[in-house]
Amino acid sequence: MKIKLLDKECKPTYAHIDDACMDCRAREAVKYTYTGSTFVAEVPLGFKIAVPKEYVLLLFSRSGMGFKDITTLVNSVGVIDSGFTSEIKIKLVSQQSNYCPEPIKKGNKVCQMMLVHRPTIYLKEVKELEPTQRGENGFGSSGL
Repeated sequence: MKIKLLDKECKPTYAHIDDACMDCRAREAVKYTYTGSTFVAEVPLGFKIAVPKEYVLLLFSRSGMGFKDITTLVNSVGVIDSGFTSEIKIKLVSQQSNYCPEPIKKGNKVCQMMLVHRPTIYLKEVKELEPTQRGENGFGSSGL
């Protein structure tokens, strides 16, 4: 996969050979700002990437940030399509409205990314769906 580094220190890397995701780092130091209800930080990752056609690049929160600061990606999972070629950025949000996380330092690991094959889905409209064991039972229908 082709990558254009905007900062040589921001090349995504695997921490361990068997890891599913590559760690991404902050291109610059960023402070959280208060939006009136929560603290957020927009973080550039220091690279542009050419996602191959029929693939999607998924960005996930890092578990360490979630456990330490209760901080996650604002949209839970970032989706980078093959047509997007600008610098990848993320927006972090603190899940606590009364706590401002420590500023992010340049080079801090801030998220992780995974390349996933994406099939093209063709929809076929039908009058009825085939019955299933669950049927139309909703949340909690299988018990707690």
